[in-house]
Amino acid sequence: MSTGMIIYIIVMTFTLLIVGGLTFLMYKYDHYKFISGYGNRPKEEQKKLLENGYPQAVRRLMLYTTIILLMTFIGGLFTIP
Repeated sequence: MSTGMIIYIIVMTFTLLIVGGLTFLMYKYDHYKFISGYGNRPKEEQKKLLENGYPQAVRRLMLYTTIILLMTFIGGLFTIP
């Protein structure tokens, strides 16, 4: 195993843990504080955004991003000649 492959595994694992952890928190505990600027908005505006489905859409986007990152990580482990 080359040095580049070891660095790839370490960096991708770290990235997957961070992105996957944030996605897990958003799905499991409905923590939307990770969305940029959502926690700084007034409560009325947060409620309006929640009714419009904005946090749920960002949560779904995070899930898709995590899945694509995982597929890229697994695909990068196999070398193509």
